[in-house]
Amino acid sequence: MTIWQLLTYINWLLVAVCAAIVAYCLVLVNGATHAAGRGLESAIRAGCVLILIGLIGLNLLPYQWSKVVSLLLEILALSLFCYTMMRG
Repeated sequence: MTIWQLLTYINWLLVAVCAAIVAYCLVLVNGATHAAGRGLESAIRAGCVLILIGLIGLNLLPYQWSKVVSLLLEILALSLFCYTMMRG
């Protein structure tokens, strides 16, 4: 197994984790009580879905740089999610 195959497997594993987190967030009920909060929450959810689609697209490209960029973006997204979950 080469390093690029291992990187591809890790990328798909992290995409699956991100997809599970996005699916969980999409199922949650809106937590805000006023209209602006609900609108912002919907926009953030849509942004998460678009980012997930972008990560899948980067993983499907045949270039090695796209897999490295995808891995870095996945690590950034997961670390931001963990940071926000720990805060509160």
